[in-house]
Amino acid sequence: MVSRISLRKTTLLSCAVACLAALPSLASASTTYTTVTANWAGGSGDWSNSANWLYFPVAPSPTTFPDNGNDGLDYAVFINKTGPVIFDVSASVSALNIGTNGTLSTAAGGSPVLTVDPGSFANDGQIDIVDNSTLTTGGTISNYGTVNIGSGGATGTGVLMADGNMSLSGTGSVILAGGDSAIDGNGYALTVANAISGTGTISGFSTLTNNGIITAGVAGGQLTISGGTVANSGRINVSNGGTLALTNTTVSGTGIVNLYTGTSSAVPDLILSGTTLSNVRLYSSQGTVITVAAGAASLIDNSGGGGINMQGTLNVANSATLDLEGGTDNMGVINNGTINVGSQTVAGTVALLTNVTNKGVITAYSGNTVQIYGPGYGTWANTGVLRALTKGFFSVSGNGVPVTTAFASGSTFDVQLGSNGASGRLQAVGNLTLDTGAAISLSQLAGTTFTTPYDIINYTGLLTGTFTDVTPGYVLDYTSHPGEILVTAVPEPAALAIFALGLAGLGLCRRKNAKRNAAAAG
Repeated sequence: MVSRISLRKTTLLSCAVACLAALPSLASASTTYTTVTANWAGGSGDWSNSANWLYFPVAPSPTTFPDNGNDGLDYAVFINKTGPVIFDVSASVSALNIGTNGTLSTAAGGSPVLTVDPGSFANDGQIDIVDNSTLTTGGTISNYGTVNIGSGGATGTGVLMADGNMSLSGTGSVILAGGDSAIDGNGYALTVANAISGTGTISGFSTLTNNGIITAGVAGGQLTISGGTVANSGRINVSNGGTLALTNTTVSGTGIVNLYTGTSSAVPDLILSGTTLSNVRLYSSQGTVITVAAGAASLIDNSGGGGINMQGTLNVANSATLDLEGGTDNMGVINNGTINVGSQTVAGTVALLTNVTNKGVITAYSGNTVQIYGPGYGTWANTGVLRALTKGFFSVSGNGVPVTTAFASGSTFDVQLGSNGASGRLQAVGNLTLDTGAAISLSQLAGTTFTTPYDIINYTGLLTGTFTDVTPGYVLDYTSHPGEILVTAVPEPAALAIFALGLAGLGLCRRKNAKRNAAAAG
């Protein structure tokens, strides 16, 4: 009979033999990549310092930091203790998770490349790209925390650089902190669901797909989106005295571009330079300013079904060209504000307005042209004010075919007269209809003299009606020259002085009567 002691000795011997037999395979396994977890130990320190990490289940050599391939290992990195972790060296990791207590920061003067396996980059804490540094990465960043680009200095140059197509998913925020801070697409596609705000530049992308909110909302600061195409299904907002500049880009999509109340008429809220807004919804509130930059051919095209409603001011800068188009089967373009084309001192500015409803004021400054295209063989009705300064020119047509130009009741044609027949003018290619209640406001440019009848309106079709309200002292001739409306007489200077005194006296009488009535009521 075999004793229990003999059986135990036999079993131990067998286990020993088995373990020895397994040693070669263990040695072989140590040469293959094994993923280990690297946890930040806490406190401020460098990524490249191995002593700052806690590893599981095995630790690499004392000089090794998390970077796939070091010591034959892959690294899943977790940062969830106070730091910051200074990302001072390029590294590739299998996963990176920044917890709510964690912070990853670049080092000033550094430009490291961070590579994370697809779908494995999550930020619930904070990423700081400090001034004079660049963080290059790509893929999808699941951002529910905050990414700060730049440190807020006027000359900050923090840059988030794409190293492949980049997606910023989640409900987190990306803050451009001024100066030259930037998101550089580096030729790749950028998809955004985050809220991006601040001052700086978003550029270099092939396409920018905005499913989130982009806001230029720093008073006195500018956020620039430049180059590539923008597919906007989210919101692009301008508020709080900030400025959004769209430069050499095309913006389209079902999203909204919102301009909230501006803070200064001297500071534009939106600058368009070489830019197309195609089928977008654009709303500008009262007090906001849109500027079409000098020398640029900018297009706002709504012919496909968006909606442009302007309550503020649109300035077409000197020598610029604006093509503003509204569709006939949708909200189109509605001007409830002011459109200024050019200035008094520089000619050559052109605005092309197609299917635009004017309920506000459109001004053609001296030597500049506003071409209005109405529906061919239909009617373009002005319900606001068309203002033509000396040598300012309006033309209304059906873009190659006749159209009826109508001045609705309550609308005004405001014309400034100069010397030697020079004046603001309107040309209507087709019929001209002047509804009851339509007004014409005439004035003589200071320092000029009326010397001859002024041709202020031409039309190629039939004339219906006359202006109901004409500035006192001015005389219009509708019949002497078919197809023309002329100013044949203007008030004499003495008559103008008497007229002005009469208005002043009338105002004084009204004030006295108001005081008398108030005293009687008391």
